[in-house]
Amino acid sequence: MSFVKSLFFQIIVAVIIGIGVGILWPDLGSLLQPLGTGFIKLIKMIIAPLIFMVIVTGIAKIGDLKSVGRIGFKAILWFEIATTVALVLGLGTANLLRPGASMNVDPSTLDASGIEAKTNGSELPHVVDFIMNIIPTSVVDAFAQNALLQVLLVACLFGVALAATESKAKENVLTLIENVLGILFRIIGYIMKLAPIGAFGAMAYTVGAYGASTLSSFGLLIIACYELRYCFW
Repeated sequence: MSFVKSLFFQIIVAVIIGIGVGILWPDLGSLLQPLGTGFIKLIKMIIAPLIFMVIVTGIAKIGDLKSVGRIGFKAILWFEIATTVALVLGLGTANLLRPGASMNVDPSTLDASGIEAKTNGSELPHVVDFIMNIIPTSVVDAFAQNALLQVLLVACLFGVALAATESKAKENVLTLIENVLGILFRIIGYIMKLAPIGAFGAMAYTVGAYGASTLSSFGLLIIACYELRYCFW
């Protein structure tokens, strides 16, 4: 009974129902995209403050700035290695299994305005431009734009400054951040209760808009992900 009440089971049921709606009533399924998009936006809206407070809390609690530096270097090194391995495995899997080859998506139906608005037709930034873009125009702008690298920079600076503070204000600020962080985790719990609705809408839209043949591509992609997970982790 506990499994039936679990979020995993609810999502699986929602996905199955979404597939059924997309197959039986494709026009209706095509109208349900806002359910999935809305859920993703709810997740995105909480990421920036969550990252900020987790990073600040972690750095401030370590206290010793030398330890912070060592841990930070190891974290960056691990991130770079893990990212490189993930990219290589992803590219290899995509070229070997080609999970999206059978989707037959018409590029003319895709809305590329979002990409154009982000890139303005420009090329990938150079190293200097990339580093300069990490520095926000203001602290508020970093959160307003949901620029995670900028938020990460602000969090590291704030955490280091807080860790170096010796006054009682450090404990007061840290206690406040931990209390707010607890509230944020509670909000995430509320949002995750909507995951079945988001999964239902996303699956109904995908099947309704692009047909049931996309299911084989999604299935192949999921199998590839799980195979890589069990092979390397």
